[in-house]
Amino acid sequence: VNPRNDSLPRVTGYIFQYAEKFFAGTPLHCRFDSPEEWPDQSLSAETRHHLFLAAKEAMNNVARHSGATEVWVRWKLIDGVLQLCIEDNGKGFAAGPRGQFGNGLANLKKRMEDIGGEFELTSIPGAGTSIRFKLRLRG
Repeated sequence: VNPRNDSLPRVTGYIFQYAEKFFAGTPLHCRFDSPEEWPDQSLSAETRHHLFLAAKEAMNNVARHSGATEVWVRWKLIDGVLQLCIEDNGKGFAAGPRGQFGNGLANLKKRMEDIGGEFELTSIPGAGTSIRFKLRLRG
């Protein structure tokens, strides 16, 4: 919540650090990817909070449900859109009624909507799952 931590490098670094510690106690190998340089952009406390909690939930889902051996935490900046991607090489799942997966995915979607962002999920049975959080940066 500290305003000194509102810059993109601080936010991305914090989520990387959290992921590194979170997956350290699991059999998953965690890989990271991020641009080397970020624009001089800050994120509000609410945005940081929702992004972090969404990332934390996505990582928890990978650890608990994916059966994966590897997970990638990737930050991208494409045409002014900040993207946080959490991808695994696990068992994936078939598309179906979201209710069968509890409230987790609906909560991720709601968190992103609350900050004006988007939530995308791609899952292929036997090939893993990709969760993407997108947020347009103000210009």
